[in-house]
Amino acid sequence: MVNHAKLYLLVSSLSFAFDFASVVSSGRVLQAVHQVRTDLAPVLAFAQSHPCQGAEFQWNLGSPYLTYPFPIHDPACSLKPGYILLSIDPQSSVVRVRSLRCSGTSPNVSTPCSSCLGVRVHVDVKQDHATKPPGKLDRATLSHQQIVTKLGELEMLVQEERLKVRTFSAPYSERVTNVLPVAQCISSTRSPSFS
Repeated sequence: MVNHAKLYLLVSSLSFAFDFASVVSSGRVLQAVHQVRTDLAPVLAFAQSHPCQGAEFQWNLGSPYLTYPFPIHDPACSLKPGYILLSIDPQSSVVRVRSLRCSGTSPNVSTPCSSCLGVRVHVDVKQDHATKPPGKLDRATLSHQQIVTKLGELEMLVQEERLKVRTFSAPYSERVTNVLPVAQCISSTRSPSFS
């Protein structure tokens, strides 16, 4: 990566040298200096910029390690986040993200580029997704907490089914013996008598 301070000093010293030369020389040199300054303006602007560190957003659902839907960053996931997750601060529930369209530079150290600031909408959508009940959501887009909730719901369903099986299988022998009088009744057209 380019050392911004060294590049800035180099461009500044060149600029000073040309300013000094323009004072000493005629108009032709002055035009040349102006041309060099014009050509170096983007380099100077880049040298004065800072690398974009991404944008920080509050994650209002508690610890992001439990409530953030990490699987959305899998390339095979259908729910694309629109950003890259850079870091998490679990104590203050803050996530740092970088836009997929990040310019790489920002005007100062504490301010991210406009693309990274614009990711707020995507983060809000993911936060909204993380608050939904997991019942009908794609399991590949769930947070840890949503997966635990979904597993709890599935465990309850399994317990209910086990209870049904126990309920219907325990008196099975009685039902078999009670089926015989019904079968005899059907064949003889009389009412069944259960013992």
